[in-house]
Amino acid sequence: GAPAVHIESMRLARPDRAFAYVTATPPKETPAGKGGLILGDAILSLGGARHLRDLQPVLASSVGTSVPVRVCEASGSVVTKTIVPASWDAENPGSLLGCQIISSVPAGHPALKSQTAITPLSAARGKAAGCVQHATSQPCGPSDSCWPRFGLATTALLQLGLLIGVLFLPAALVAAPL
Repeated sequence: GAPAVHIESMRLARPDRAFAYVTATPPKETPAGKGGLILGDAILSLGGARHLRDLQPVLASSVGTSVPVRVCEASGSVVTKTIVPASWDAENPGSLLGCQIISSVPAGHPALKSQTAITPLSAARGKAAGCVQHATSQPCGPSDSCWPRFGLATTALLQLGLLIGVLFLPAALVAAPL
């Protein structure tokens, strides 16, 4: 059958950060394929997992039970899909998802551009009739800062400068007339 996908209403709130990115559409016989994960899905949460290091323990403790997976699709829609973790590969029984994922979301993906949280439709019904709230895109916040990468690049350049100084400074002193 068709995978169960529940689209929820969105409103601006604290940021949801994607911790994994699906790099290839999984085969239909895998738990990820049966659950509707596809290329371009940025995973915001999978059960209680909010970080890649938490993914395998959550999958292992949920074998045979439905687990909600909140994703930001490549289209920008934030949806909840459902997977049932199971050992599907006889050669690799520890593979409970059957999906190729990486820990970084490509630049330009909507998950990096908008910072939205999900509000169930039932909560939205409590709002005054005729009021429509829209999720808006915001620039990256402090948690998505480029400062760590800048610091790493600066350190690498300083090390390169030090190495060049150590290697070439003695030769320059010997060759220079006093």
